[in-house]
Amino acid sequence: MKHIPTHLLTALFLSTLTTFAESLAKGSYDPSWASIAPTRVIQHTQADGDALVKAVAALQPGDRLEIAAGTYTVDRMWDIGVSGTAEAPIWIVAAKDAQVVITRGDAKQNVVNVGSERRVSYLCLRGIEITGGSHGLRLHQCSEVWIDQCHIHHTGEVCLSANSADTRRLFLTRNHNHHGGGHGEGMYLGANNGEHIMSESVIALNHIHDCKGEQGDGIEVKHGSWGNLIAENDIHDTQYPCITVYGTAGKPVNIIERNLCRRSADNVMQVQGEAIVRNNLLINGGGAGFSSTDHQGKSLNLQVIHNTIIN
Repeated sequence: MKHIPTHLLTALFLSTLTTFAESLAKGSYDPSWASIAPTRVIQHTQADGDALVKAVAALQPGDRLEIAAGTYTVDRMWDIGVSGTAEAPIWIVAAKDAQVVITRGDAKQNVVNVGSERRVSYLCLRGIEITGGSHGLRLHQCSEVWIDQCHIHHTGEVCLSANSADTRRLFLTRNHNHHGGGHGEGMYLGANNGEHIMSESVIALNHIHDCKGEQGDGIEVKHGSWGNLIAENDIHDTQYPCITVYGTAGKPVNIIERNLCRRSADNVMQVQGEAIVRNNLLINGGGAGFSSTDHQGKSLNLQVIHNTIIN
């Protein structure tokens, strides 16, 4: 495989993105409720995992919990089950300039679950570092949930998953995911054969790399998931494709655009069908630069336009 110099990668990437990025308003990938101010700000300064769990469980619509710097170890099964409203979301964030690390001492449970016991909506988790455990962050019964600027890494299984319940209007933005264990995906969204689907969600501006577990896709969107936007992600050094997207089972298509994907040991990008794939830069794969095959459904209704593929 011929090595593509870094300066050439950068030039090609910028030439692909510039005209499109200029047309995007700031925050265009954020939920409609992103600018709503909290009604109460709570400072959490006790660097103790159990205390943090209790503080989160007590949150009410409109609350913003700002977590002080520290390492918070939670060795129980932790499920965040609080919900805000469209007019009063709940915010769980790192305090300004604080490094907040949430972890656990073994891989018997996920580090953080959201919506395992009840549906969660209008919740934002921002600026948190999550490491260890089984899955780093697992989203269950979720809609209008925003995961933003989190750092999820060195987990026992997938870094971030949403494959145990139907999810809708997830916003997964500006996260840094890497070195997941087990199957090793950076993001695993939806379940096999459409058992659980993710719909009308945004996966954008994430940096995902070193996905080299037993499988190791960067972003994987399973069959039946529909109407999703996968845009402007930087994904590299994966065992399986940087981006893998299945079909929608006849529902509205997924859009995959303006992503930078490189150095996959497999196909760089693999999309079954029922999708628009445009303006991506795909470089250096162990297989094809771009591939489409039948898998849990037929390859159909696929547009692949204006991409740059170098392999």
